[in-house]
Amino acid sequence: MAERGIHAVQIAGAPIKVDSAKCTPLYIGMAPVWQLADENWKDKLGQAFMVSGVDDAREKIGYYQPESGAWAKAYSLCEPVFVHFGDNQRLSAPIMVLIGKCDISESSSENTETVTISGGVGYLDVKGLGILSSVSVEGSVRGTDYNVSYDEYGRWIVIRDLTGALGKSISVKYKTVENLSAVSVSEATFDVVDLIEQKVGDIPTTLLCPGWETEHIGGLESNKTVAERLMDINRDQIDNHWYTTSIFQLVSSTRAEIEAEILKYNYPKAKVCWPYYLSGGLILHLAVIYAYERLIVDLRHTDAKGIPYESESNEEIYLKGCLCDAAGKVIEQTDKQADNLNDIGVATAKFVRGAWRTAGVIMSNYYADNVENIAADELNDVAVRMKDYVCNDFQSAYMDDVDKPIPPRRVKEIRDDYGIALGGLVSMGALLFAEIAYNVSDNTAAGNANGAFVFAIRETNTPPGSLIKAKVSYTPDGLDAYTEVSS
Repeated sequence: MAERGIHAVQIAGAPIKVDSAKCTPLYIGMAPVWQLADENWKDKLGQAFMVSGVDDAREKIGYYQPESGAWAKAYSLCEPVFVHFGDNQRLSAPIMVLIGKCDISESSSENTETVTISGGVGYLDVKGLGILSSVSVEGSVRGTDYNVSYDEYGRWIVIRDLTGALGKSISVKYKTVENLSAVSVSEATFDVVDLIEQKVGDIPTTLLCPGWETEHIGGLESNKTVAERLMDINRDQIDNHWYTTSIFQLVSSTRAEIEAEILKYNYPKAKVCWPYYLSGGLILHLAVIYAYERLIVDLRHTDAKGIPYESESNEEIYLKGCLCDAAGKVIEQTDKQADNLNDIGVATAKFVRGAWRTAGVIMSNYYADNVENIAADELNDVAVRMKDYVCNDFQSAYMDDVDKPIPPRRVKEIRDDYGIALGGLVSMGALLFAEIAYNVSDNTAAGNANGAFVFAIRETNTPPGSLIKAKVSYTPDGLDAYTEVSS
């Protein structure tokens, strides 16, 4: 029977989720994929994943946390998992990770150990190196008589008796990974970046390679360093479309070495950080902390999630700790010393009101003594990232118009509609000024006939305040009060 009249039909709504598509960081490095139950764990090398928590990381890439000190390069992706999703986290927005494509060696023969079972559980001390899929218990069937997993820190293999038939002692065989210090990231790893949206359904805006910056690709000194390769991606755009910036860590042990090291990163789309950060005995890259704080800032505005109009500088570091060098030696730093680092393009931290805070709106090209020669759109991180945002946003908004008919009215619609969007950015304070125009000088009849339509967008970022100063002076005016006493 045909429906007539007026009706209302209720349908199930879609779940609400945090939209981090405009500000998701991508971390590139290594992870303990041998800790996965999958016997094809090597297939994870060179693959990208979206990770939304520590448990999620354990299932997708493996997770290892040292008792103290820094994460070795073979576990480098576990550090951002800890920073973003560990204790006292303030946000659970996902991050992207790209595991390096490389060869990982296995032990040529099986190790055999006797494990005591107590309360139905036994522990195998493999120091995070045991290949989980290789574990077997003599005379028992995995999945029927017992199961195996790593402990929460990824250091021990835990064997659980499922039937109570294992007894008090068992013989366990397993293999381990070897020569992890020789692991390198290959060029094939970076080929994945252009495919990242196809792999995980998202586009990153920030690229990091914590702990790998100075390593040469493929371990060959004739190749570029990992940091240099990421800066190439920043210049060329992801998949010929999407603009990004990078955050890098300086490895210098002393201030005297910093000015020479930062010359490797003299580039307006790179933010460099120094020193490291010591929290709970763990040594963290300040670059990772900056990336986390950037994500917090980008997402915290209820009216503009993902629009990078505020710097991640001057944000309290939620992990309690102190500054240190790469070996964990405490570094003390005054406000003036931090300002001196900013003056040469280094982002750092300041101790203010009882806590450490990020300090540095500058990018690595900044040099205070040459500021008059730095382009206005390269003076700070907000200027750089807002220009990137407008480029990425415009492409995303009108991607569907490519290869479709574009009559004059559609040209006007694009100009007018995006003009409204730019006006919204100005209204919220994300930009001071913005306009879009379709200029005759940029468009020719031949170009239009070939399907080329060029729009001119001009924007001025809202500058982050670098100095708020009160001039306080003495005045005798207040003494007049005494002359009024007798009246």
